[in-house]
Amino acid sequence: EFAADLSIDLTNNSLTEKSFDLIICYHVLEHIQDDQKAISELYRLLKPNGCALIQTPFLREYGKALELPNVTTAAQRLQHYGQEDHVRIYTVEALNKRLLSAGFDTIILKTPNGFTDEAERMQLKEVEFVIKARRPPC
Repeated sequence: EFAADLSIDLTNNSLTEKSFDLIICYHVLEHIQDDQKAISELYRLLKPNGCALIQTPFLREYGKALELPNVTTAAQRLQHYGQEDHVRIYTVEALNKRLLSAGFDTIILKTPNGFTDEAERMQLKEVEFVIKARRPPC
């Protein structure tokens, strides 16, 4: 089955295990309360050697994700996370660590400083991080 554009609930779906070679998951995980469940679901849905390209807004600091349990209203989320429907902001390291703990092999990709023609066409920022998370072969 080929699904070029499929929207699902990453914490509750009935898709068949190991059914995708590639999943593009851009600006999703920062909206999901139980991101570990969503990350586990990404792993479950990928075929062995399949990969997920994952991108979120990232803090530029090193270390833990910004997750404040008492921040629950839209106004608080806007103030702390920069958007009313975000529940966290990751650092690249924090998201990578969560992906590794779910069993993925990861590579952190970074656009070069300055825009290339392709980066500009894809509307990437001057420095943009994407994590390539691969499900290892069986």
